[in-house]
Amino acid sequence: MVTNTSVRYRLVSGSEDVPLFAVDAQGQLSLARTLDRELRDSHVVAVLAETDSSPPLTALAEVTLKVLDENDHAPEFESSPYRLTLAENVEEGTSILKGTFLFSVIYYVNY
Repeated sequence: MVTNTSVRYRLVSGSEDVPLFAVDAQGQLSLARTLDRELRDSHVVAVLAETDSSPPLTALAEVTLKVLDENDHAPEFESSPYRLTLAENVEEGTSILKGTFLFSVIYYVNY
């Protein structure tokens, strides 16, 4: 067992210019920016822990993240604005307009 050493953590995966994930000095993995399932539905992040001893001891943890989708696309009217002409003697409760909404259907999948 090694004593009186410190451990340094770093990411050893990811090819993004601006990383999606970060690891702090305690080894806690966190999001560095927002994920978007439409761009990518899973990520593999490798975290390397390394001691400052000589020779250094290392351990590698590979974390696979599945991104669940959130319905972040608001519905839209097919036409906007809707224009109509209405007689003044139309009875109360009469349907006067049927609008069509366009939206994305989102499926949630649990792994």
